Amino acid sequence: MLFADLKGSTELIRDLDPEAAQHLLDPALQHMMAAVHRFEGTVNQVLGDGIMALFGAPVAHEEHAVRACYAALAMQTAMRRYAEEVRRSHGLEMQARVGLNSGEVVVRAIGNTYTWTTAPSARPRTWRPAWSNSRHLGVSG
Repeated sequence: MLFADLKGSTELIRDLDPEAAQHLLDPALQHMMAAVHRFEGTVNQVLGDGIMALFGAPVAHEEHAVRACYAALAMQTAMRRYAEEVRRSHGLEMQARVGLNSGEVVVRAIGNTYTWTTAPSARPRTWRPAWSNSRHLGVSG
């Protein structure tokens, strides 16, 4: 699983009107999602300024963990470029955080939404930021 968000996004958009904030945040989310899709991951949730993505589900790949790592690196590269553009055009500092968590999970599709359970437990998991998880690889740019 891959988790990504913008560090300090509330402070970043605090003085902006809603349309300007959306204009600033939407491209960041698009860069995040594009990196996931490039490596055949599935964006499971988009929440405010962040995303959660799965690799190896619903399309199974033996190298799903490697794909997640490549997506995280591609995401950081794209976000560095976008952050530089935002710094030049708006004078704002933007930084993305990316975390990876690996291990066996059971993924269920409910409508168009995927939920997951870590194996062997049957306890459903809820989304939480990667930096609150004890097993993650943090990459910051």
